[in-house]
Amino acid sequence: MKRVKTLALDPGTKTIGVAISDPDCVIAFARAPIANSQTAIQEIITLTEEEKVQLIIIGKLFHEGKYAINKEFKSKLQESTDIEIIEFDEDYSTQQAIEQLKETGAAPSDIKEMKDSYAARVILERYINS
Repeated sequence: MKRVKTLALDPGTKTIGVAISDPDCVIAFARAPIANSQTAIQEIITLTEEEKVQLIIIGKLFHEGKYAINKEFKSKLQESTDIEIIEFDEDYSTQQAIEQLKETGAAPSDIKEMKDSYAARVILERYINS
């Protein structure tokens, strides 16, 4: 595992969950999700430049449809950056994220809005602890 500033992404059909680590890749922070639109890749590239990201992690789920989305997304992102991109297990990350948000007392509307980025944070935390 690399101890560098890392960006984790949980791509979905509507939004992309975003989490980022501290410079030493010890702590993961959820960020606002990005709409999965035609500008999403550029928004992610801008974020990597602003935050000086050195590694990108994309959640990998072995569900056929979801994996196809992530594989295509990874390919498009890789065409736009020289930053290393790796896939990392995201099994049950959304469910874990929802539970974490509920434990904090988040309102249902906040859970709906932030669950993808909290899922990205779960993926990043798993990477950090691997």
